[in-house]
Amino acid sequence: MPFTGWRLARPSLPLVAATAAAFVTLCGLGAWQLDRLAWKTAQIALREARLTAPAVTLAEALGDPAGTEFRPIRLSGRYLHGAEALVGMERFGGTVGPIQATPLQVTDGPIVIVDRGLIPVHSKEPARRPHSRIDAPVQLQGHVRLPPKAGLFASPNDPARAYWYRIDPAAQLAHARLQGVASLYVQAVPDPASDATLPVARPVAAQLSNPHLGYVVTWFGLAAALACVFLAFHLRRPAGALRAQESRT
Repeated sequence: MPFTGWRLARPSLPLVAATAAAFVTLCGLGAWQLDRLAWKTAQIALREARLTAPAVTLAEALGDPAGTEFRPIRLSGRYLHGAEALVGMERFGGTVGPIQATPLQVTDGPIVIVDRGLIPVHSKEPARRPHSRIDAPVQLQGHVRLPPKAGLFASPNDPARAYWYRIDPAAQLAHARLQGVASLYVQAVPDPASDATLPVARPVAAQLSNPHLGYVVTWFGLAAALACVFLAFHLRRPAGALRAQESRT
């Protein structure tokens, strides 16, 4: 047996405390990533199921915004271009620019904010994209979306200066002095029958970035490595056994 006669040296209390704290922290991070992995997997499955589910009516979406998020929806109405907002900065395909969020006066219904797609940076001024400002009644297909929550370090929207960092139906409607739906918005999807080049609508992605399994392996692997290093550092061979081995050699 290679470890016959070996024993563990008595470790110092500060080293034990530091190692235990690091071990618990690493395991905690691994457990947290396991929870994130389960949550992200469930979110992907939820999106896949809802994106392919039957379309909901606006009344159904308003009755349960969270329960109908990502479900298809069809609306008809007229865009209120004077109250549009250019939001954030995104990239889709070869287009980089803000989201064109425009209120839609739904036929026989309320006003709903519509994420129509991206406007290239060089076409932000309305005069450069007159074909994106449709005056005729429209019929659109899209998906129900909930307004994103502001992160802890996210910049706040500043409607007075036309600085929009995320879609906020309530703030956009209030700034335009309009009454409408604040609990949700609609993300339009590409219309194959349309020959309009702007805005550039993009599909709602079912897949989300999900690197959490790798993080789980990393954190638990580091915890195991720390434990092995701690044991190896304190593994000692008795002096008698060492002298006996030297005498045989």
